Amino acid sequence: MLEFNVGDLVSYINDAYPTEDSVGLVLKVDPPSYEVFSRIKVRWTDHLDSNRDWYREDELEIISESR
Repeated sequence: MLEFNVGDLVSYINDAYPTEDSVGLVLKVDPPSYEVFSRIKVRWTDHLDSNRDWYREDELEIISESR
């Protein structure tokens, strides 16, 4: 399992509905929990109010890790 950190640049992975190459910044990572599946908060470069904020690890790919 990849370790996501605040400040990482990520892209969205969705094989069912491929999209343009969206790039986002990880704003918050909640600790793992059996009750919460979407624990990574991302703000996209082209973010709209209709975009959701929280994602699962398997929906994201790290492009560049924060230092």
